Amino acid sequence: MPAGRDFAEAVYALVCQIPRGQVASYSQVGTYLGSPRLARAVGNALRELTRARAREVPWQRVIRADGRVAVRGDVTRPSRQVQLLRAEGIPIGPDGRIPMEAFGWRGPRRQPSAQFHQHAPRR
Repeated sequence: MPAGRDFAEAVYALVCQIPRGQVASYSQVGTYLGSPRLARAVGNALRELTRARAREVPWQRVIRADGRVAVRGDVTRPSRQVQLLRAEGIPIGPDGRIPMEAFGWRGPRRQPSAQFHQHAPRR
């Protein structure tokens, strides 16, 4: 597992680079931080945002790889996320998907360090 606060801060810094009107997947953010297997850790870091910090970090711009908003165990955040994304001009189709080909982020200005890379267990 990635190192707690340092990893969360790396997630927040990367998510702050996603421009208004674009989205990225959890696995995409994880990939830029070293491994697509970090997707769940990215989601956990974003879920831990305080209300004050959530006003600074555009958490709503990170969605599932299939273009949908994640609803895992939270009843209010998904509807708030949809509201914020629509306010940015991002359409959400009747199937609940955002067209990633049109609104997907193409990546950070520079490649972040891969210091959070997870290695597969050795056998």
